[in-house]
This record gives sequence, C-alpha cells and structure tokens, in this order.
Amino acid sequence: MAFSSILTDESGVSLDAESGDFLLTEGVYVLVTGAVTAPDRYGIDLCVDWIRKGECVGGQLTGVKRHLEVGQWQLDAAVSSAELQTGVNLEDVNTVRLVRNNDTVVLSGRVGPIGGQGGGLQIVSAAGGDRFTLSGPDEFDLLASRLAWPDPATVPPWATSHDTRSGIASTVAAAYVTANLGSGAITARQIPGVTVVDGMAGLSGVWTARLQPLDKLISRICRDGGITCRITVSTAGAITVTFTSGRDRSETVILSDQGDLVNNNRRAVPAAATFVIAGGTGTLTSRLFATSGTATGLARREVFNDQSSLVNATEVQQAANTTAGLGAAAWSVESEIAVTVAQRLRYLDEYDVGDLIAVEIDDIRYTVPVEAVRFDIGATRQTVTPVLGVAAPNLLSGLLRDIADLQSKPTNQIA
Repeated sequence: MAFSSILTDESGVSLDAESGDFLLTEGVYVLVTGAVTAPDRYGIDLCVDWIRKGECVGGQLTGVKRHLEVGQWQLDAAVSSAELQTGVNLEDVNTVRLVRNNDTVVLSGRVGPIGGQGGGLQIVSAAGGDRFTLSGPDEFDLLASRLAWPDPATVPPWATSHDTRSGIASTVAAAYVTANLGSGAITARQIPGVTVVDGMAGLSGVWTARLQPLDKLISRICRDGGITCRITVSTAGAITVTFTSGRDRSETVILSDQGDLVNNNRRAVPAAATFVIAGGTGTLTSRLFATSGTATGLARREVFNDQSSLVNATEVQQAANTTAGLGAAAWSVESEIAVTVAQRLRYLDEYDVGDLIAVEIDDIRYTVPVEAVRFDIGATRQTVTPVLGVAAPNLLSGLLRDIADLQSKPTNQIA
C-alpha cells in the first residue's frame, strides 16, 4: 500500500512514503520491496439456521475440517463478547460460521453432539464473569444427519431392497444427496437452501444404498471414484454440496525441510493389507465375495472388509480395491509446518481438503494430499494449517499430526 504523506514510526523517525511501500506491523511502519497484502481478518458469526444473528468479538475458535469425514469445532468466550440481535439469546444460536474478511465462510458447523456425544452450549459462572462454550460438528454433518433410504421417494416399509445407481462417481454421489436431503427428497427430509453440484468427475462404477449413514456412503463413493465432496455455506446462508476432482497444486504449493517443515521424522510404514477379501450380501456359498492383491508367503497380510449391505458384485470389488489401496506400504514424515508458513498459505485459494500439494525432503519432492485443516482463531493467534495424509503407495506421505490425534474434542490447546 502506498502512503501519500510523511509517516513517523514509534521512535520518531520520519518515513518518506513516496520512496516505497510501507506495512504497519505492531505499531511500526516497515519498508517492503513488493506489493503489500493486508493480513486476513476472521470474524465469528453466531447464527440461527446459518443466518447471521450476531457475532462473537472476543472468543477463541478451534476446529478441524477433515476430508470426507465429519469435522468439529469449539468456541470459548466470555458471555459479554456475544453481540446478538435484540430478541436472540445464546440458547437460540444453533449454527456458527468462521468468516474471512467479511466475504468468505471458511468453516461452519452446527451446535450439537459430535458423533452422538458431547457438544452443545455450556455456560459457566465464574468470579471474572460468565463464560460460554459452543461446540459441535462441521458442515459435513449435514450428510451424517440422513440415512440413504432404499427408496427415497417413499416412506417405510419399502418394496425395494436397495437404491442401486451407476455412472461416474460424482453423478452417482450427487444423485444420492439430492434424493435424501436435497430437492428430490420427500418434504420432511429436505434441508432448505441446499444446492447439489455435479462436477462430472471420477471413475465409473456401481453403488448401492440401504439405510447406511449418508456421509459414510458418500465418503465410500468418493474414495472408490477418486473424487472429493466439499460442502460450503455462503454469507447469505446458502448451502452448496459439490462433487469434483481434487486439485493438483503440487507445482505451486511446495513445503520444504529448509524452513517450511520443522521437527522432521521419517518412518517406513509396512503394508497393513496385501490381500483383501470384501464380503457383500448373502450367506455361505451364496454370499458375494471379491478379492484384491496377489501377495504370498510372509508378504501376505489378509484383511476382511465386511460390506454385508452390498448386493452388486462390481461394488464389492470396488470395496476390496479401495481397502487394498488404503492399506498399502508407504513412507511417512511426521513434521510440523512453521507458523509463518501456515499463515502465508491461503486456505481455499492455494489449497483445500482433498487437494494435492508437494513436500520436499532431502531435495526429493513428493506429492501428498491434504487430509484435514486445523483452525486456531483468537485475539492473539490466527492460524489455519493444512494436515497432510497418506499419499499413493510407496510415496512419501506427510503427517503434520497423526489424523487419529485429531479425533478428540478440539480445545484451546490445538495448535
């Protein structure tokens, strides 16, 4: 940003604004050589059914958004920091949004149980003033709130045993969501304001549904078909479910062990599954089975994937192949991203969950997927950090923190 007058820093030294660009940082104007981008600012919207009813001006929000899984968030603040419209109380707030620069919702979720446990609103009276905690699952929980009915057009009991759909993965997944919570669902099951977008991406296959949680069904279709599902909420409260291919950003987002990654620790992860048996519906010799893998001897490690609700042989084979792929051997590197680097990477613009980025260790570059994103937003710390997951077999996979460690309820200590 260019200034048209003489500026003075805290030491009283005059700065000639016409000789360059200056950045105000911690009360001091610093001369910079390139264009200055203002740091992102985050606001916490308190909402009713995704519609903003106020904001939290002094809270600490931590959370985790995961690829193809329900994430979670938690907001801790003084009751006095909740500025709500007249007639709206904290007890009325049922959704929360984290908004960047007043125009982009980067995390949203509902107030309620997380995986059937905990969550909700807690108010604690203390000598220093009342404090509250709001917590719950992120927007992917919209899918978890529905089952995939065998015949979404009618109520139980059903004359149809399974809802079988075939085609490219994005089209099939979009159809299941539309039929079970979108515009194609019966009125009582519809979620108002949901738009489903089919990005026409992924492998072709066959999938069946019979009362599985919709989020689990969609996750399986996406992993089988090589696509991702992204759920976004606009500042106006509109919900969009998009099925598309993840972006390959490995040529533009490169994290190196020369300052970007710290506390590096590499390890080889042996294969957890080299021969997979997937079992579909049926009993004894009439049960559907499919196998994946050809390992023998000491290299053979057998795993059974019980998919008793599957009635299609193609789908059972897809399940076996996916399990084998996820259980393949790999290298991993356990590292942390430097805080300054995490702040420089712009979530949604430079990367998103399901995208591929690059990790460079000992001058060797590897492509790894973004499996999760951590949020830590408060008055003194505002960081959004990618968490890298298992890459393709025999490639280096980055784990900025073990995904299993992120399953616990987020607290103010999430870094």
